[in-house]
Amino acid sequence: MTQEDFQTLLQFFKALADENRLKMVGILADQECSVEELAAILHLKAPTVSHHLAKLKELNLVDMRPEGNTHVYRLNAEALRNSNKQLLTPEKMASLVDDVEADAWERKVLKDFFDGTQLKEIPASRKKRSVILRWFANQFTESVFYKEAEVNEILQAHNADAAFWRRELVGANLMQRENGFYWRMPLAELPGSPAKRSIILKWLANQFEDRTLYRESEADEMIGRYFPHAPALRQELVEAELIQGEDGYYWKL
Repeated sequence: MTQEDFQTLLQFFKALADENRLKMVGILADQECSVEELAAILHLKAPTVSHHLAKLKELNLVDMRPEGNTHVYRLNAEALRNSNKQLLTPEKMASLVDDVEADAWERKVLKDFFDGTQLKEIPASRKKRSVILRWFANQFTESVFYKEAEVNEILQAHNADAAFWRRELVGANLMQRENGFYWRMPLAELPGSPAKRSIILKWLANQFEDRTLYRESEADEMIGRYFPHAPALRQELVEAELIQGEDGYYWKL
C-alpha cells in the first residue's frame, strides 16, 4: 500500500471513529439534511455539526448543495463505494503490514529446528515443515539439473533422511522429477541440451491429465504456468508426439 493510500485509509477510519460523525453518515444515507436539522436530530450545536461535516467533506463522503439560504447535505454514496473497492479490500488491508517483518516467524522456526545447518528433528506441524521444505529447496540452484545421487548428497549435508526430504520436496512441487533428474522450479527457460530438453518436455506432457480434452487456450494456460512462449512449446510437444492435437483440441497420448 502506498503512503498516500495509507494516509487516506487512516483519515477514513479516524473520520468514522467518532460516534456523531458515524450517526451523520447513517442519517445522510437515508435523507438530505441541513446543519440545523442534523443538530436537532443529534442534539448538538450547529457549529459542532458543521465541524463534523467538514471532516466528512475532507474525505468527499458528503455532498453539499444550496437550497435558498440553506446548505443541504447528503451522503456521497459513490465515494463510499469507491473507498470500499479501492481501500477496504482484503488485499489492501493485508498490505498494511507490508513493512512488518513477515518472515520473523519463519526465522524462528528455522532457529528452533536447526543447529547451524543441521536439522535436529522433523517438525510434526505441517506448517512448520513447509518452512523447512522451502529452506531445503533454496539449497538447490534454479535451472540446474541434479541426479538423484547429487540431490541426496546435498540433503544429507543437513539431515540423514535424504529420501524423506526428496519425496517431500517433489510432493510440495518445490522440486520436479523426471527420468532420474531433479530440478527446482521455476526454470527460467528450457535447457539447450536435447537430452535435458526432452526430460522437461516429458514432464510438461505429464501435467496434462489422461483422457482429458484441452482447448488450445487451456493447453496454453497449462504450459504457461511453467514457461513463457506456450504456443511454441505446445507445437513442440505435438511434434515430439507427447501430446496429440486436432481441430483446436489437445490431449495427452
